[in-house]
Amino acid sequence: WRHRLGDGQQALQATYNELTAAAATIVMFETAVVPGVLQTADYATAVLRDVTANHGQDVADIDQAVAVRLQRGQLLYDPSKTFDLIITETVLLGSPAPPPAMIAQLDRLLNALDLPNVTLRVLPMRAGVPFVPLNSFEIYDDELVIVESIAGEEHHRGDDADAATYRRALERLRAAAVAGDEARALIQAAIERHRRDN
Repeated sequence: WRHRLGDGQQALQATYNELTAAAATIVMFETAVVPGVLQTADYATAVLRDVTANHGQDVADIDQAVAVRLQRGQLLYDPSKTFDLIITETVLLGSPAPPPAMIAQLDRLLNALDLPNVTLRVLPMRAGVPFVPLNSFEIYDDELVIVESIAGEEHHRGDDADAATYRRALERLRAAAVAGDEARALIQAAIERHRRDN
């Protein structure tokens, strides 16, 4: 992970683009930020600046890294792909970017609700959530599981025990999260909150 970071954020983002381009089914669960595939430029800039600062990296290639990350968003319009995206409600309410950027980012999520090959779910902050999701993770074609933490990432493949644990967690998260009009209502409520903060 540290070796990959040493190549800069632009190169790291390109590897995620390649993973997404090669997969037919992409699952993402995020506890803290909007999935990269849905990020706007201003939001992505704020997130990547935070990540690079946390790892003590030079931020010289942030603009290029953001441009590469935004290219990933074009894959949402590829009908051969299916995206299953789950975020916690805290992602909607957090503020890695100023209120105007957050409002634009959440508006992007509203638009994503209408994409035919995208399912966007929100895990609400309410009683009955099946467990505390401690970290974000992604699953590509039900084969590769990438687990993200503050320190970096771990990869699990196939049927190893850790990959199976994340697949089980995914099913519990899907069952507890809301989609469609319920997700839309949570996103719109978050937009109103950010407008009040503006």
